[in-house]
Amino acid sequence: MRQIQKSILFLIVLIIPGLLFIGCETDEDDLVLAEVGPDKIYAALLNEIFDREVQPFNSFEEELEYRRSILDSLIIQQLLIQEAYRLGLDASEEVNRLVLANKGEFLLDVLYLREIEDKVSVDEKEIRALYDSLEYKVRASHILVEDEETALMLLDSLENGADFAELAVTHSIDPSAKQNKGDLGYIVWGRTVMPFSEAIFNLSPGEISRPFKTDYGWHIAMVYDRIPNDERKSFELMKLSLEETVRNNYRAQLMDSFLTAIEERFPITIEEATIEYLMHKQETIYPPQLLESMPKNDFDLRQLDRHEKELILATWEGGQMTLGQYLTMNQQQRPDVRPDFDDYEKMAKFIFHQNVMDLLVAEARRKGIEDDPEYKRKIKRFKELTMADIVENDSIPIYKPVTEEEIRKYYDDNIELFKVPAKIHLYEIQLSSKDEALKY
Repeated sequence: MRQIQKSILFLIVLIIPGLLFIGCETDEDDLVLAEVGPDKIYAALLNEIFDREVQPFNSFEEELEYRRSILDSLIIQQLLIQEAYRLGLDASEEVNRLVLANKGEFLLDVLYLREIEDKVSVDEKEIRALYDSLEYKVRASHILVEDEETALMLLDSLENGADFAELAVTHSIDPSAKQNKGDLGYIVWGRTVMPFSEAIFNLSPGEISRPFKTDYGWHIAMVYDRIPNDERKSFELMKLSLEETVRNNYRAQLMDSFLTAIEERFPITIEEATIEYLMHKQETIYPPQLLESMPKNDFDLRQLDRHEKELILATWEGGQMTLGQYLTMNQQQRPDVRPDFDDYEKMAKFIFHQNVMDLLVAEARRKGIEDDPEYKRKIKRFKELTMADIVENDSIPIYKPVTEEEIRKYYDDNIELFKVPAKIHLYEIQLSSKDEALKY
C-alpha cells in the first residue's frame, strides 16, 4: 500500500470535467469519467454504485460531492488493481480459489437478470390501473381452513344463518381468529396476497365469498364496509412507488413461473426401496405401541450405521441425496413442515426446495450463462477487487494444509476431548397395572 501511495504522485489520473452527472440523466453508460494510466472508469460503474444509495440528498451540491467521493474511491481502487497485476496476483492460487468459490453466486445473479429482470416491462396503463384500485379500502373478515370440503361445509352453514364470527372462532386455523373473530380490519388493495385482495374487493358490503385458495389454505371472506382510502395521494406523487410495485409484482410472477419450470426440468425421484427399508428399520427398533404414537416424518439418525446413511434416497439429473443427508436436513426443520416418509410427492417437493440454489446454478450453466458478457464482467470485477484488497492490506493469505501426522498428534495429545460417555437406549411403556405389564 505504501508503494501505491508513492506511485500516485507519478501516475497520470485524468478526470474528465463536466461528466459527473451525465450518467444519471442519460443512458450513455459508456461515457469515460476518468482515465487512470491506460485504464478508463466509465459512468456505468459509478452509477451502479450510486444507485445503491437510498438516502435522499438535501441539495445538488451534496449529491455532486457524493458522486465525486465515489469517483475518488474508484480511482484509488484502479491504482491498487494496476499494482496487483504488476505483482502477478492475477495468477495467485489463493485469488483464483476465491473466484472459483464465488462463481455460483455470479451465475445466479446473471441468471436472474436474464430470466426475470430483463423481461419486466411496465407501461403507464398498468400504473394507472393500480392507482385506481387504491381508491377504496374495505373492512373484511375471513375463516381459514385446510381443505375445500371444510370450506364448503362452513359456507353452507353461513347460508343457513350461522354467525360468521362464531364460525371463525371455532373453525378457523388462523392463529389470530380466537382474538379477532376473523376480523382483519380495513384493508387496502395489495396489502394481502393477490387472490385474497381480488376476492374481497369484488364483494359488496354484507356479501360472503365462495371458498378460494391461497398458499395459506382455503378461505371464506366477508366484507362489512367499503370507504374511501385516505392514504391515497395524487397520481403524480405516487407514480414512482406504484411503478416499482407493478415491477415487483411482475418479478414475483416471473419467478414463480421460472421455479415451476425448474422443478419440471429437474424432477426428483424418491427411491421407494430406501423408504421401505427405513420404515422396516423403525419397526425392528420400536415396540408397536410406541411406534403408533411416533411421528411419521422423523427418525433418529443415530440408529443408522454408516452404510445405511449412504443409501440413496432421492435422485435427479446431475444430483442425488443419501438417507443420512436427508435426515440431517430434516432435523433442521420445524416438525410441522417435515413431510411424512410415505408421502413421496411432498418429500420430492421438500427436497427440491432444499436444493433449489444448486439446481438454479446447474440451469445457469445449461443456458450458457458462463459465456454471458455480464457474467464475465462480474467475475473479472470480483477478481480485481480481491487482488486490490490484498495489495491494500499488504498481505496474501496463505492457508497451510494440515497433515495426517499433525491430526494424529493433536488427537493423541487431546484424547480426553474425544471420549464419549457410554449410553444406553431405554424404552418405557406405562401400563395401568402390574398384571397388565406381566401379560405384555
